[in-house]
Amino acid sequence: MSKDPRFKKAVFLVLQKLSYRPRSSSEITEYLKEKSYDEPIIREVIDHLARIGYVNDVEFADYWVEGRRKRKPIGHLALKRELEEKGLSEDLVEKIIEKEKGSSDEYGAARQVAMDRIKKMGDIDKRKAKKRVYDYLLRRGFEFDTVYKVLDEVFKG
Repeated sequence: MSKDPRFKKAVFLVLQKLSYRPRSSSEITEYLKEKSYDEPIIREVIDHLARIGYVNDVEFADYWVEGRRKRKPIGHLALKRELEEKGLSEDLVEKIIEKEKGSSDEYGAARQVAMDRIKKMGDIDKRKAKKRVYDYLLRRGFEFDTVYKVLDEVFKG
């Protein structure tokens, strides 16, 4: 561990940021760049925090996916986009998405989102409601096949 006071200050700042929620190494890098830290200090801070278990991109990805599943469900496409925006490597994102596809019920989540959306719409024309739900599910990152299946079930008849 470096004796450089800038290193200690950077670690302190990052630990404060981590006290709110876990962060990816990329988010930490961007944060420290915004605070005008140079690359060697940033690398040293991330390496140090990774060694002691405070920064782990795999754990962060699992945390993010679990949170999304509980708070405001989204489809695999949107989840992939969010993980990429968090600066996770392409390989890691692909592994997480494949794991998520195997362990989650995207159809069930999309159906629940659709039902919640329909309740909020009130009494409107069936075609208009179907179009709105269709658009909403696509914006939430659900795959086309899933959206069509959900719409067929929810708006049958």
